Amino acid sequence: MKATVKVTNPKRGMFAAQNEAGQFVVFDLIDSEELRIGDVVFHPDLQERGGKEIKNLTRGLTMLVFVTNIVFSFEHACQLCFL
Repeated sequence: MKATVKVTNPKRGMFAAQNEAGQFVVFDLIDSEELRIGDVVFHPDLQERGGKEIKNLTRGLTMLVFVTNIVFSFEHACQLCFL
């Protein structure tokens, strides 16, 4: 499933991406490579919590993340990313 990064908090290593169903996938970035707002990421099972290796389709990178939550609003995603 593809998702577009909508929320970034690089100081805490937390990000949220909106998937094709409109939900926000909140995750911790384990890798050192940063994500940017607008980056499109992909993983076939992005809606499940836990560790994953996702592909950043925008920049052609693979990175490790840990999905912590799936929420339905931008505001809630921002709160979970400590913004």
